[in-house]
Amino acid sequence: MTQVETIALQRALVLLNSINVQYAIIDSDGKKYGTLELATPKARQRAESEFPVGELRTYIRPFVENLEIGGMVDLPASKFKIEKVQSGVGSWFNQKNGKGSAITSINRDKNVVEVLRVF
Repeated sequence: MTQVETIALQRALVLLNSINVQYAIIDSDGKKYGTLELATPKARQRAESEFPVGELRTYIRPFVENLEIGGMVDLPASKFKIEKVQSGVGSWFNQKNGKGSAITSINRDKNVVEVLRVF
């Protein structure tokens, strides 16, 4: 910490102590000031995937990669949850052609995701 930063910090500490508040300050050197205890951030845990990474995308790709504008395809859910297939198709089109480039709908009677490429 620079000398001017140290002076500013000392002034802030005097002010905070004079008004009897709880505080916690960590300076740029990692030194902690004050009596307030800081909560440690919890590590974010990712839910365990049902299938290996990329398996759904690999399944979807042959159905949609050569789909022309105005083209339609029925994509069977196969071993995947139909909602995951719909989400995967939307994600694939958003990445390849842009947001809104395809319209999808779940047809539960046929257990397929209907896909229409718009642009």
